[in-house]
Amino acid sequence: MAQAPVVSVVIPTRNRWAVLQRALLAATSQQGVDLEVLVVDDGSTDGTPARVEELDDERVRVIRRRTSGGPGAARNAGIAAAKGQWIAFLDDDDLWSPRKLRAQLDAATAAGVAMVYADAIALDDELRVIEALPGPDPSDLADALMLGGAIPAGSSNVMMNATLIEQLGGFDERLSQLADWDLWIRAATTAESARSPEVLVGYVHHAASMMTGQVRALRKEFGYLRKKHRGVARGRAQGFDPAGFERWIGWGESRAGSRGRAASRYLSAAARYVVTAHPFAAGRSVRDAGRALRGQGLTTTGFPRDRGTATPDWVAAYEGI
Repeated sequence: MAQAPVVSVVIPTRNRWAVLQRALLAATSQQGVDLEVLVVDDGSTDGTPARVEELDDERVRVIRRRTSGGPGAARNAGIAAAKGQWIAFLDDDDLWSPRKLRAQLDAATAAGVAMVYADAIALDDELRVIEALPGPDPSDLADALMLGGAIPAGSSNVMMNATLIEQLGGFDERLSQLADWDLWIRAATTAESARSPEVLVGYVHHAASMMTGQVRALRKEFGYLRKKHRGVARGRAQGFDPAGFERWIGWGESRAGSRGRAASRYLSAAARYVVTAHPFAAGRSVRDAGRALRGQGLTTTGFPRDRGTATPDWVAAYEGI
């Protein structure tokens, strides 16, 4: 019998072969670790399963779902089929350093923990750096998760011990875009984590991101998330931050090109919630608030502009794919 892999990489996908190719390169190019790659095809109609099988890589398996059940269900299908001691998740449009899994395994082993993440960068469609996305300090992770997603690049960043994932019951399939946030909260309040202080993940933000046009659904999921974890929130110094959540939506809208909508969302958040230390909290117009933000070196979503973050060498391997 072949030896079980150390890491199982789970990649959910649906009708996105054009971007999936890069994710497959990211997974199969990992250095210094025995792995398997589970491509969970969530009801594709573009021939994705056949194209993956044509790669003829014995480490890569396709798990076919005839009908789409969403990202949480797809990831759970991958978890159920995984043979590795550790499970790493990769969205089909994100990128990894070839050192990603090895560096995270080393960090987790050194700290004796069951969950590990790294620093990341946000990239545009042409793989240019938008901004640096450092991970939070592990000692502050649970509190940071009350304020927002906290772990940069979401599912494409975290690697967890398979035993911990089984203990937590995997992803909550009632959630879609916030399913990873929910799992990280449960993990961070159950077990300790570690951070690998290297830029190991590239979060690729597209103009047509999943967030765009789904604000109502996102707010509904956020309401469910707050209700589900209200006991956890009450037991911590910092609870959920509705204003921060609205700013996160605005960040996505701005990245998708809807800067005016993003600015208006900040004004709305300032009116509905107590927002401090932010130009929109002063009751300014969208134009004046935008000017004030730019004067502070910020975008209209309140996130720092990139000040020359170097593009990691490993990003070049994905150019032209």
